Amino acid sequence: MSYYMVQTMSCGPLTEVRYVGRNEGKQPSKQDLQRFTEHARRNYAALRNVPLSHVVPGKMALCRRTVIGVNAVELGD
Repeated sequence: MSYYMVQTMSCGPLTEVRYVGRNEGKQPSKQDLQRFTEHARRNYAALRNVPLSHVVPGKMALCRRTVIGVNAVELGD
């Protein structure tokens, strides 16, 4: 069974983006969650051309199932 890490990133008035990452087999560790958040922050900063320090991460959610939406980015390791 997979766990999905789901988190949004935003920066002021710019459109927020939902990031999804899959962790096979086991619940992600704290280091896995931190690594995912940092990867998503860097991706959002590059995507929106904003400084990394301006990117605001949303609340992290762990799900057993998730649907990749239109405004979502799937991150792999």
